[in-house]
Amino acid sequence: MDITIFSSPFDNSAVDFLEELSCPAYKIASFEMVDHNLIEKVAATSKPVLISTGLANQLEIQEAVKVANKAGCQDLVLFHCISGYPTPISEANLLTISDLKEKYTIPIGFSDHTKGISASISAIAIGASMIEKHFTINQSDRGYDIQFSLDKDDMFDLVKLCHEAWEAIGKVNYELLESEKQNLKFRRSLYVVKKIKSGEKFSESNIQSIRPGHGLHPKYLKQVIGEIAIVDIEPGTALKWEHICNDK
Repeated sequence: MDITIFSSPFDNSAVDFLEELSCPAYKIASFEMVDHNLIEKVAATSKPVLISTGLANQLEIQEAVKVANKAGCQDLVLFHCISGYPTPISEANLLTISDLKEKYTIPIGFSDHTKGISASISAIAIGASMIEKHFTINQSDRGYDIQFSLDKDDMFDLVKLCHEAWEAIGKVNYELLESEKQNLKFRRSLYVVKKIKSGEKFSESNIQSIRPGHGLHPKYLKQVIGEIAIVDIEPGTALKWEHICNDK
């Protein structure tokens, strides 16, 4: 498995040190997002910059984005974040992701401090492009973030289900899909249910909307009632336009 390693600097000297290590990207933690000098420093490296928005109001987020862009950042990601450790699921407020997507033409992620993985999967469904989640090798260890960190098995589940959620989003579509085609036959259509002789009128007693869907669309039922059959039609026949005389 290929894993890209990068870091969160907490002052300018840390950025200088990480540059010596060829750090490929930088994460600005929520508590540092109001440090414009730090944002300018990492943005000037021309590396991707990820900024978490925990504790920030709309103006502070707007200012941080402006500072990063002005300093030359071309690859910026905002992470909706609640800086509660852990964050109650009821305070995740994932609709903020949608709002950030409308306000900024950049990818929006989710920094998840809730317990479990349901919030992260839901965030993907709403439109988050990236997920940040704390990880631990051993959940029985003691530590500040252990209670909302994932172990190996949980992390594999998170990755799998987030990929599935992303794939499920798809696109706006009202066309018939390949997986649906074989089930068209289960739709209703108009069928002859009693023998009809040529010249006889169609009525509610001799045609009905039933399965399968090989006859006329049910929406034509009222239009067909009162029309005249031009051939003899046996019960069980899927009604077609060629059975009907509509010369009036």
